[in-house]
Amino acid sequence: MTHDVPAPGYSRGCDYPHVDFSAFETGAFVQIERGDILSGDLARRTIVTPALSGISIPGAKMVLPGYDVALGDSACAPLKNRTAIVAYGSNCAPAVLLEKFRKASIGGDFFIAQANLPRHAVVHTAYVGAQGLIPATVMPHADSDSCITVGFFDLLQAVALTGTEPNYDLVQTGFPIALRGMSESPVLERGGLIYVSLWGALTMDRQNPIALSAIPSKTTLRKMPSADVLREVAGILGQENDVAGFYDSLPGMMPEDRLKHTFALQASNALPARFEGAQVKPATISAACIGRQTPQIQMLAPA
Repeated sequence: MTHDVPAPGYSRGCDYPHVDFSAFETGAFVQIERGDILSGDLARRTIVTPALSGISIPGAKMVLPGYDVALGDSACAPLKNRTAIVAYGSNCAPAVLLEKFRKASIGGDFFIAQANLPRHAVVHTAYVGAQGLIPATVMPHADSDSCITVGFFDLLQAVALTGTEPNYDLVQTGFPIALRGMSESPVLERGGLIYVSLWGALTMDRQNPIALSAIPSKTTLRKMPSADVLREVAGILGQENDVAGFYDSLPGMMPEDRLKHTFALQASNALPARFEGAQVKPATISAACIGRQTPQIQMLAPA
């Protein structure tokens, strides 16, 4: 399902989002302290139902829907009052989530379910990341249907995960999410949380975003692997003579210098961010350090 994640830099950027299609075949129950990832029949027999009470995340603009997760194994304790967070990039990878939670000294268990996101595309975002990569974002697109995962996290896990996404607004979807690969095929009628990049989508023709080839989807958009996107972006930024060296330098680069590269990308190769939902928490990134205005996401009303 997953593999070891390379160290920050060019290799990590080429490997992004650190999953292959097998990561979207079945859900998984993950035990952080032990590092165990249990999937298969256990995930298929897991049941998700609305919790009796909502969840309040520090700094959130609203009380969020909670969900109870009854795992398909009597030896696994139920997960109570969990926040549902959609993933479509590296957060689909249990190895990445384990790395993030362990770095934050967060323990416990969580469940990853499978789902589809109709009329949305998972695309490369127009942002140069500190890990040496061009991350993903999600945008409405009528001719796309994308595979995603939905993680069910406790409060501490949700707060820690959100803290790793400074370039993304935390958004409550304005539509339900249907889970798949489970015995009762539950629908999250109250939706779920999703991270949406402030920086919009990467484009090569100023009209169409570019989908991630590593994420299973049906789309009319052009698909590209991360390695090809890294080369394209390096050329746009005048770094084509040493592509690997440029991305290897990003982890040690000052944040304001990375932002300057991002704004150079924004000037000619970005589509503005938009999404159907409500902002729960704003991104923490700020471009004030280079005297620029941080972009905002256009929130669309439910269709």
